[in-house]
Amino acid sequence: SSHLIYFSVSQQSRAKMAGMETMPKLAGEAANSIFMEGMSDTSQVRTAVKQSHPVERIMLNARRDNERQEMARKAAVFGLHAPLRAKMEREMLSKFQRLPGLPSSLAGLETVMDLDSKIDVVDIFNREEYAPVSRMTGPNFGLHDAMEQRLNMRY
Repeated sequence: SSHLIYFSVSQQSRAKMAGMETMPKLAGEAANSIFMEGMSDTSQVRTAVKQSHPVERIMLNARRDNERQEMARKAAVFGLHAPLRAKMEREMLSKFQRLPGLPSSLAGLETVMDLDSKIDVVDIFNREEYAPVSRMTGPNFGLHDAMEQRLNMRY
């Protein structure tokens, strides 16, 4: 008889849950289904975002795969410390920046990643002089304004 009671409670809870699905939304309540669907690739939120071009995805995956293979080769040939050292060097070189308003080329990082000898589309079409707004300082920021913002100085 305990199984029957459990079954009847289960039926009651299902009926309540079915009624909750049809409840009207409150004013200003956004229809956000992330909490129900999760962060899956098939959710409505993910499909609403414009998908990138397949060639772009192939290029990014090829670059990641080459980097993984390079790290595996370094680990096999030189030991487990070699990939860690390479990652540490990349982290250090990626943090080198000039003052705002001065372009930073990150030449050291490009050299370590072996990107300095390759010409990419970004090298040709992503130049600062062709940008409508400065990428370093923003639309209305000068050097001092940008440094105050970076250092959290409010006067």
